[in-house]
Amino acid sequence: MADSIVSWTAAPDGSPGGWVLDRHGGVHAYGSAPTLATSVYWAGWDIARGLGSTGSGAGGSHERKVLDPEPFGDSWGSYFNQRDARWAAKPIGLSPYPTWEYGCLVTDLAMVYSHFGYSNVTPAAVASRIDWFGRNGAMADAAFSIPGHAALINRNPTRAWISAQLALGRPVIAGMNLVGGGTHFVTLTGLDGASDYWVNDPWDQNAIHVVFSGDWDDRGSIYEAIAFS
Repeated sequence: MADSIVSWTAAPDGSPGGWVLDRHGGVHAYGSAPTLATSVYWAGWDIARGLGSTGSGAGGSHERKVLDPEPFGDSWGSYFNQRDARWAAKPIGLSPYPTWEYGCLVTDLAMVYSHFGYSNVTPAAVASRIDWFGRNGAMADAAFSIPGHAALINRNPTRAWISAQLALGRPVIAGMNLVGGGTHFVTLTGLDGASDYWVNDPWDQNAIHVVFSGDWDDRGSIYEAIAFS
C-alpha cells in the first residue's frame, strides 16, 4: 500500500521518475529516479507517512507525530491513542506539555475510565482536569480515584502481583523504564497465557489488544503498576 508518491524534480526531460513510500517505511524508486537508502522500516505497521527531508537520512521515511482519529474499541472498552488528532495538541493541566508527547498516562487513565462505563471521559477530558496535575504535568494520585473503583498503587510490583490483579479481572496501568531512556505507560487489559499480557498501548498506532512481549520499541522493565478494583 502506497502512502505517498514524490516526483524527482531533477529527472531528465522526457524521463520522469520519483519514489513511492509504502506503509511500512520502504522507499521504492520508479522511472529514472535513483535508488535511495531507507533509514528506518516498521515491518507490519501502517505508520509511515512521508519521505524524510535533509537531515533525517537520505530518502528515509518518518513517522507522523499526530495521527488521524482512531475511534476503536472492543468488549473491554475504548482504545485511545495519545497522538490522536482530536486531542494531540491539548496541554496537560496547566503545563505547556502536549498530550501527543507526554500524555501516555493521561490516555491510559481515560481507557480505564471507559472500561468502567465512563464513555464521555477522553484523554482531552482527563488533560483538562487542572486539579489533577502539577504545573510540570505530573499527575496526582487523586486522579486515579475512579468512582466505585479503588486504585491500588504498587511502586515496585512483581510480575506475580501484576498477573494476580489481571487474573481478578482488574485493569492495570504499568509504568516502564525504557532501554533508551525515559518512561512510558501502557494499559494491561488481561493475561495472555501464563507469562504475557494483553495491552492497549497509547503510543503505537492502532495498538489495541496487542501482546506486551515482542519487538516493541516502547517496552521496558515495569517499575510501577496501578490496579483498579
